[in-house]
Amino acid sequence: MFREKKAWILLPLLALILLAGSGPAQEEGQVQRLLKRGLSSWKEGKPLQAMDWFGLALEKAPGVEGIRRAFEKAASLALERALQDKEKDQALRICRKALARLGDHPRFGTWMGRLLVEEGRFARAREILERTARLEGGQYALLVLARLRRREGDLEGGARTLEKALPGLPPSLRKGVSSWIRLWRLDAGIRRSKIRGRYTGGEIFLPRGLSHGTRRFLARLAGRCLSEAARVTGLPDREAVEVVFSTPAEMTQLGGPAWAGGLYKDGVVRVVFQEGKRSELAASLRHEFGHALLTSLAPGLPGWLQEGVAQVAEKKDPRRALTYLKSLPGTILPGSALESGFTWMRDPRLARAAYAESYLLVLYLFETRPGGRFALYNALSLGRESSQRILRDWMGTSLDGALLSMARRFHLRSPSPSAAPPK
Repeated sequence: MFREKKAWILLPLLALILLAGSGPAQEEGQVQRLLKRGLSSWKEGKPLQAMDWFGLALEKAPGVEGIRRAFEKAASLALERALQDKEKDQALRICRKALARLGDHPRFGTWMGRLLVEEGRFARAREILERTARLEGGQYALLVLARLRRREGDLEGGARTLEKALPGLPPSLRKGVSSWIRLWRLDAGIRRSKIRGRYTGGEIFLPRGLSHGTRRFLARLAGRCLSEAARVTGLPDREAVEVVFSTPAEMTQLGGPAWAGGLYKDGVVRVVFQEGKRSELAASLRHEFGHALLTSLAPGLPGWLQEGVAQVAEKKDPRRALTYLKSLPGTILPGSALESGFTWMRDPRLARAAYAESYLLVLYLFETRPGGRFALYNALSLGRESSQRILRDWMGTSLDGALLSMARRFHLRSPSPSAAPPK
């Protein structure tokens, strides 16, 4: 498929280059040999080698636009493959080579900046992204630069950078970016009303008016809950997680439902602070840290898995979840109701049922699937396939099939009597 669909794109282009010549006879022959080797690598499905051959040809004939385009195309495909395979070091090398041959370039500059941010090399990333953002097509570099500024705590600066990117973005992205602008500005205002400090997991924002002893207690509590969440879930700890102690009104402003005691959004753990409710506060912290740890391993996972693992981190009593589900009339919720997160559920009873069902399902799968939770974590961290395919293979069935087996195990009424049980 690769040879039939991809190689023909370059054939007419390179044929013209080969026939037209590239300069003096001796150098022209060298360029032709390099191009032929590049085309051969391309036809064999080896874009990385093709990129190297075309790059050598471009070095000898820098003024030939066709060679430049051939190199750019091969480098783009090589980068795409490296990113798909999660070979970040290779992707970074490809970007460096491409920028060395082509000069400033919107695609390779944006990706190089993004990869450097992931490595924590912020100063170098900012330099490349700011230069790339000035190019035609540099609006995507602005998006990465905005995330960098937000990561460094400059929410207002990040919002302004997103505003600069908006005009160049397709309409399908503008609504989402506009919502992030509003969120960051709202969050910046909330943080200005807090006392900024640190705990073992990163920055912490505390309500004003608390005693020094209470602030120290909350910082220690956050650090202990992060460690406990990592220990009980078996998830790897992450470098830094911001924590914001919020009011119920602030949680609602940020999109959380009125019944929520915590929210993990935009990489930030937010919990409602209420005096005298230390055990509830600790449970909320562990729950939201569970979200943070799982998202760090693999973002974009379905709601039932996120909330189930978060309740494992919370150390919730599964007997209470089972008792609640058995007390409800009718059947358990179908898999389609559990795919998205549950913050959209304004009815607290419906949300409680979804949480309870997700918790029992995750506990059941962790206990019964080969390799348990660690087999899943390992597959997600490698990321060689989509998370949907990884989950299907790990469960051995569809979500509704897994729910049917779980319902049989716990003697619950299932809405999917025809679903296949796990293999």
